[in-house]
Amino acid sequence: MTYDRFQILYRHVRVFDHTEFANGYENLPTVFQCVESWSQHLQHATTELCEPGSHLAVDEAMIRYTGRNKQVTRVPNKPVDTGFKVWIAAQLGIFMRWIWHQPGARYGPVGVQKKPASQKKKTKGKVKASSKTDKAEDVIYVATEAEAKIVALNSTQSVVVALINLLPISTYHVFVDNLFSSPDLFRSLRQHGHGATGTARSNCGIYNGLVEAKRADKAGKSGFQFNEIKVIPTADNQVNQVAWKDNALVLFLSTVFAGDERTERWRRRPSTKTSTARPIRRFFGSEPAKLISIPTIAASYNDEMNHVDRGDQRRSYLGYDHPMRRGAWQAIAWTFLLDVVLVNSFLLQLHGQPAWNRYTNQKKWRECLYNEVFKAFHSESQSRQLFRAGDEFTPATQHKHVRRGKRSNCHACQGLQLGRPRSRSSRRPLEPVSRNKRRCQTVWGVSSVM
Repeated sequence: MTYDRFQILYRHVRVFDHTEFANGYENLPTVFQCVESWSQHLQHATTELCEPGSHLAVDEAMIRYTGRNKQVTRVPNKPVDTGFKVWIAAQLGIFMRWIWHQPGARYGPVGVQKKPASQKKKTKGKVKASSKTDKAEDVIYVATEAEAKIVALNSTQSVVVALINLLPISTYHVFVDNLFSSPDLFRSLRQHGHGATGTARSNCGIYNGLVEAKRADKAGKSGFQFNEIKVIPTADNQVNQVAWKDNALVLFLSTVFAGDERTERWRRRPSTKTSTARPIRRFFGSEPAKLISIPTIAASYNDEMNHVDRGDQRRSYLGYDHPMRRGAWQAIAWTFLLDVVLVNSFLLQLHGQPAWNRYTNQKKWRECLYNEVFKAFHSESQSRQLFRAGDEFTPATQHKHVRRGKRSNCHACQGLQLGRPRSRSSRRPLEPVSRNKRRCQTVWGVSSVM
């Protein structure tokens, strides 16, 4: 296929009706309205084919797009640092549900109800001038009530509850990283009937004593020995706050683990020689690896938190390498949604019970898919067949024949009839070359045809 033909097809192929693509999604930006119908279909089809298990991970992902659009987000230090951000709930690399991110706290995540202005807390003392930072911290309420108390979450934390509510009704154990974790979020998930585990930042509202230990650990003065655990429940006894000394002091929050459970795992001696890693280097000594007993909360987090990253990794293997700068909806449709279809279908047949031999290679699986598509639709194609020339729809009696000479390239002048297949002329077989034979040429050195 030529480049020009590909561009014409690429420009006109759409996954939506451009005359009425909103169709119930008027609250979304235009770029998301174009693909929302297909996106919703894929999400529901995934959960129909695959019943989610109990362990899920919620994380962010990026869709590469380097063109101009109001919804483009830049996240430094990411493999894909510029494009559209998506919040995803995944399991074993299979993307179950996702929500489009809209930059600007005035909108917040899609489908999350914002806190009414009448319920916002009034600041005491001097009135603080509004700023973009203050708007970004506007609290968003999630429909959660327990003992007449409503848990208030910010826009980022509300994404977790919104994604879990989109899944089939069940009890889930949700793993999140420190971007989302807070005691309030874990209380909200617990009120919804779900468990949660994740790492925590010092400013998330965790116990102040653990915050001070984390701060002192940067200088190697936390007072924790290697592999030491300290568990402190919250005042309402709803969330366990865990501190564990590894290379550095790690903070966890959980409503599932008590914090003192342990499991054996092989660990390697770290190569870093910073002050925070002195206890672990003393523990290993000269041994390069050891089988040690680490907290179960840390082992489970390492095993389960990478579900979204697995899907991103498989999408990157055979993805579209050329960065898109025009057609924002095309970047979402062809570099995210189409890749999600291919990766999800590959993982479903890999972990399921298909009627054929499982494909363990993603490239072979994609070859199987497009071969089956060609077999199913090639007979319905109306494209021009090979070795046929001219207009095949105008009757032959209406054709106008023009004499162009003996050596004309006109097929009609050569006696070939329209609509009948003709074979390619076979090449002459190779013959031995005679060194004594000279090529025929005129007195001016121009080759002549004999």
